[in-house]
Amino acid sequence: MVRQTKNYQSNGPVTDVTSMDMRCYQMKDAAGVLNVTAGSTLAYHAKASISHPGPMSAYIAKVPAGQSVMDWTADGKVWSKIYGDKPNLSPAGMTWPSQGKCAKGGMLSAKRVQVKGPDLTPSARCRIR
Repeated sequence: MVRQTKNYQSNGPVTDVTSMDMRCYQMKDAAGVLNVTAGSTLAYHAKASISHPGPMSAYIAKVPAGQSVMDWTADGKVWSKIYGDKPNLSPAGMTWPSQGKCAKGGMLSAKRVQVKGPDLTPSARCRIR
């Protein structure tokens, strides 16, 4: 389940680093909730290709008891990093895992990123970004 971002038509950047957009850049909530077991692999599918070379990261946050996963704002220091890729360094230069996954319009880039969730995550309502 994925929410719609404010830049879904342009892929434009967040320009105000003090805004709430730095966290989620959200325009429209996700349509529902996906049940996932600990250690499952999740995949992010981009409508357009991920056209910038650079690091990809994923974070998880547990929704507090009594709060709805759909309404919780996930403010503060609630996020834990569960995935982060690193560049490949070679004599020819530096590349990122998201580069070269698909060719479209002469640009090599990824449209899908897979992230394996933590094996020991207890059953809980969580958000992943």
